[in-house]
Amino acid sequence: MSEAQVIPTRRERFRRLIARLDGSDDPSVALREGLCLSRPDRVIERLTASLEIRPNGSHLVVGSVGSGKTTALLGVMASLRSNAPELRCGYMDLGDGERETDLDVDLRSAIINRAVLAWEGARIDVLLVDGLDRTSNVPSFRERVADVLSYLSCMRQGVVMVGPPALQVDAPSLEEDWFDQTLVCGAVDTTDAVGRIFLRSVLDHRSEGFFTQGALDHIVTRSGGLMRDLILMARQAVEEAYVDGAERAELAHAEIAAARLGASLLRAVDASTLRLLGDAAASDSTRAPLPLVDPALLASLVLRRLLIPTRDIPMRFHVHPCVLPFLPARSA
Repeated sequence: MSEAQVIPTRRERFRRLIARLDGSDDPSVALREGLCLSRPDRVIERLTASLEIRPNGSHLVVGSVGSGKTTALLGVMASLRSNAPELRCGYMDLGDGERETDLDVDLRSAIINRAVLAWEGARIDVLLVDGLDRTSNVPSFRERVADVLSYLSCMRQGVVMVGPPALQVDAPSLEEDWFDQTLVCGAVDTTDAVGRIFLRSVLDHRSEGFFTQGALDHIVTRSGGLMRDLILMARQAVEEAYVDGAERAELAHAEIAAARLGASLLRAVDASTLRLLGDAAASDSTRAPLPLVDPALLASLVLRRLLIPTRDIPMRFHVHPCVLPFLPARSA
């Protein structure tokens, strides 16, 4: 039997599946290997087209943590290098892993210094700034971004900047002052047929049909439309199937994956926050307004993916579906 005809072992097949899902840990790898599909909101295409004809434009990208903003920025850079190779693009991540981004720094100096170090002083036409979504300090972000954009405007440099998720609520005033446009790269709507088809296609494309229909539907629903959590649960379900001796990921494996993610999201959450989330879940189910919440607390809950902003006008917030089974009944 030739090497091309060798049938992979079960372990090798599962390793391949995990490797394709692990690409989400490094979006650049997923893009390079063709694992990313075009989003329904076409954020990458819209940003690329705008920068092609107006390279010195300024763009704010907002959305929940884990919604795919880093992938979108890297996708824009790849598209510009292909479609407009005369434009020199630079990407920088000012985040610090899962920790909240420290804004008590001279943001303009940090960007300039990192640009010089990364690109050896060569002029950058379009700067892609990531990592600033990991902050709940919106006033500090607004203050510091003004300084940065003033400098970039003088240098005639284009910029695409990721901002805090809370700016989904207040982006219009920021756009009027500093940005040419704001694009929402938020959670995919899991109640919409187009959104569900897209999310199922993402998993089918990466897993080559490994998930049963029941498992697919459960992961899509429980993801809340967040790409990161969709992939995290899919990976966990694959591992559960391997442990179980199964040849495909079944609904039971997806349910275990969702429960584990929910428990992880609620780690270190206190009783008062649990009650607030329970009230918010009940309000959402009855389409009543979200109970009044301190803006800083609301921003923190969005940052931690416990609340997911929607695209509704006025904006609504859904409790992450994976934490719903853990929440207490609504308080009186």
